[in-house]
Amino acid sequence: MVIKLSDNSVVLEKNKDSSRIPASTIKLMTALTAVENINLDQTITLNQEMLSPLGWSPALYLGLNVSARNLLKANLIQSTNDAAFSLTYFLTKGEFLNLMNQKAKELNMKDTAFFDVHGLSANNRTTATDTAKLLAYIYKNRPEILQITKDNDFWLPGPDSRLLKFKNVNNF
Repeated sequence: MVIKLSDNSVVLEKNKDSSRIPASTIKLMTALTAVENINLDQTITLNQEMLSPLGWSPALYLGLNVSARNLLKANLIQSTNDAAFSLTYFLTKGEFLNLMNQKAKELNMKDTAFFDVHGLSANNRTTATDTAKLLAYIYKNRPEILQITKDNDFWLPGPDSRLLKFKNVNNF
């Protein structure tokens, strides 16, 4: 589905209401939930459980003290699963996922259900129509999220103190 976000007009659509696994596009809802519910200046020390999802980054390592803002950037720029999962630790267990599903309901994303925050679960479901609703909301209310996705100059120190770059490989 291609829409013009400024007025929500549909440019092109095909199978717009077919249920699909959202994969990494789930990270947009993860980012929205973080922005709306976490003080992004808070820091957290990464533990082994936070680093457990597949799709990890070498710049996120055991014992790293990192801000929610930097985890948000890693989540959006490089689609880093451990960054997305680590964001959930700023809230009580299960609260983050509940807030994601609650926001989907608020946005009338009636064919969407989230079972994790990084997109690895085959149980996650959404449609192009619902994803368009999410993007329209972000575009109008939280444009800073979309701005982060364009950043290709984000660095964090690795365990050896060398700076490691997070790279967005989506040239579009």
